[in-house]
Amino acid sequence: SISNEERLMYLKELETLCGIEIPSLIPEEYAAVNWQQLKEMQNNNIEIGGHTLSHPSLGHSSLVHCENEINQSLQKLNEELGVQPRTFCYPNGQPTDYSDDIKLLVKKSGYTAAVTAFSDAFNVRIPYAWRRFVGCNDSFQFHKSLFGVEHLGNRFRNSQRCDY
Repeated sequence: SISNEERLMYLKELETLCGIEIPSLIPEEYAAVNWQQLKEMQNNNIEIGGHTLSHPSLGHSSLVHCENEINQSLQKLNEELGVQPRTFCYPNGQPTDYSDDIKLLVKKSGYTAAVTAFSDAFNVRIPYAWRRFVGCNDSFQFHKSLFGVEHLGNRFRNSQRCDY
């Protein structure tokens, strides 16, 4: 919930306090996946969507910065994996991590839809703010999201994650 500039400043301070140097690129042994693995997944019908270049909270960034993060992420995906319809996932995905202006940037960039990371009654009725189901190794948590138990809990608590 801080600006990308603050996040980077704190990371730099942490780096200094720990006496280490954080590499600008992820070392191969720590990379989640590489482009070849992403191609293989995509060739097996797994969608590879966008998520920005540097994972800032878009809701705490300038619109110019957001536009660059969104557009360049799609451009890089298309360069490496080929042009095809893709969805976008807001980093962190909470209501404060995006806005109507940011949803419009995502739409204008060419993404077909976007997902958030919380449940509520809207589910998939808002094209650039679809609610994402939890993915995890615990099938109970996944089924809780999939079958609406998470949303039911929100209703019992009379809580709402966003105001639209």
